[in-house]
Amino acid sequence: MKHRLCIALSVLTGGLLLLLLLGLGPSSDAPLRMVFASSASSASSASSSSSSASGRDPGVHAAGTSNESASPDVSAAPGPSLNGEGFHLGDHHQLPSRGADNLFFIESSCAVGDPRRGIKRAAMNARQGCAVESAALANPNSTVYFLSTCPSNEGSDGEQVAKEVFSYPNVKSLQVELSSYLNDTPLGEWILRGSLNESSYPVEHSSDILRLATLWKFGGLYLDLDFVVLRPLAGLGWDFAVAESDGLVSNCVLGLSARGVGREVAQSCLGELLARFDGRQWAYNGPYLVTRVLSRLCGGAPVSQMTAGKCRGFAVLRPQSFFPFYYPRWALLFDEGASDSTMELVLRNGTYAVHAWNKLSRARPVRAGSRQPYALLARRFCPRVYSSAGDTF
Repeated sequence: MKHRLCIALSVLTGGLLLLLLLGLGPSSDAPLRMVFASSASSASSASSSSSSASGRDPGVHAAGTSNESASPDVSAAPGPSLNGEGFHLGDHHQLPSRGADNLFFIESSCAVGDPRRGIKRAAMNARQGCAVESAALANPNSTVYFLSTCPSNEGSDGEQVAKEVFSYPNVKSLQVELSSYLNDTPLGEWILRGSLNESSYPVEHSSDILRLATLWKFGGLYLDLDFVVLRPLAGLGWDFAVAESDGLVSNCVLGLSARGVGREVAQSCLGELLARFDGRQWAYNGPYLVTRVLSRLCGGAPVSQMTAGKCRGFAVLRPQSFFPFYYPRWALLFDEGASDSTMELVLRNGTYAVHAWNKLSRARPVRAGSRQPYALLARRFCPRVYSSAGDTF
C-alpha cells in the first residue's frame, strides 16, 4: 500500500513539474496596476479580490455591490490583471456591452510610452469631470464610461473631483492599455509597428485611434472631455456626426451603432487609419479622416448635404447642435461682459452640448462664483464637480 502511494505521489509531482517547465503554471508577472477612479462609496471599502455578482470577469463588481467587511490599502494591495478586452479591471467597474446604451469619454495622455515614468497627473481635472458629470445627469439611462490610459495616482490633485463624478451610479471607469486594447481590432498588428510612437502628436493621435476602436468594439456615442452636456442625447439616434464647418465633419462627437451603417463607418475609419495614417499632421487622422470616410459613404455629397437620406441612414448634424460658436470665438465662454448674450446663444439655439475648445482655452481660468458663461454652465449642469473644484475651475 505504501509503495503504491509513493508511486502515485511521484507521478503527481512529476506532472506538476512538467507543467511548470512548459510554462503552464501560475504566472508571477501579471499586471498589477489599479484603475485610479472609484465611486466615493467604494473608495475605502471595496475588496479587489471579490468576484463580480453579475457574472462578469473576476475582480469586477457589479454596479452598487461591495464587500463592506474589507478595507484594503489600495496603494499597497495587488491590482487586478489585464483582461481579454485590454482593460485593467478594478472594484465597481463594469465592462461595456456591445450594442448597449454606451457613452464614452477617453483620456489618452499616457497611451504612448511608459506611463509610470514619473508622470504625476491629476486623477481627473475639473473640466473633464464636468463633461462626464453633465453627460451622466442628462442621460441617466446611459452608462457613461471614462476610459483612461493613465495609471493610478492616489492622492493626486483632482482626486475629489473624481470621487464626485464616480458617485453617480451610471458612471464607470476603466484603465486601458493601448496595444492590448487594440489586439482584437483591425489595428492589432499595426500598433505593434510603432508608427504611433513616431507621431508628432502622440496624445491627440492616440485619442483619434482609441475613440474609433472603442466604437468599433462596442458601438455607442463618443464625446471629447471638454464638452458640457446640456440635454439628453438619446433622441439623436446612434449613427451621426456633427459638422464643424461647411467643409469639415468633427470627430469630437461621434455616434456609431454596433451594427448596420454605424458598424460600416467604424470599419471604414479603421481601414483608413491602416492605409493612410500620417503622424505629422494634427487633424489628418481625426476630423479629416471622418470627413473622407463619410464623403465616400454619402456619394461625394458636401458636408452640408450629408443627410440620413443621402448617407444610408447616417446623418451629419448642423454645427450649432454641439458647437454654438466656432473655435475663433472660444473666449466667449470666459467673457463676463458678454455673459447674457452667450448664454442665450447656448441655451436657446437647440444646442445639445457646448464645446470649450480646450486646445485653445485650457490656460484660461474659470473663477468659481463668477458670471463667466463657463462657470454658469458648470454650476447648473455639473453641480458636484463645480462645488468641489475650489476657487478656479
